[in-house]
Amino acid sequence: MQVHSMEFKARAGQKLADQRLQQNLKKLSTKFVTARADAIRDIDFDATRAALKERRNRALENLDVWLATFEENATRAAPRCCLPKARPTRRAWSRRSPRSTA
Repeated sequence: MQVHSMEFKARAGQKLADQRLQQNLKKLSTKFVTARADAIRDIDFDATRAALKERRNRALENLDVWLATFEENATRAAPRCCLPKARPTRRAWSRRSPRSTA
């Protein structure tokens, strides 16, 4: 990997002076704003709000089941993702053969 941070100002200046890039960025921003406005216009916020409220209430009604499931899955996954790797105990060190003193 090469570091180009020392060239940043020069490269930024070149890109700011690039007319084709600047025109494409203006087109992109116009298209993005228009597409976002169209997408938002098509959303039925009242229906979405009602559906989310129903999901929240259903989750709260079954919270004990969700928590038990989470605990079970977390306990099962803990040896793989959360616990540190086992280090040799002091007893394991003492089982090594002693160094020769000769």
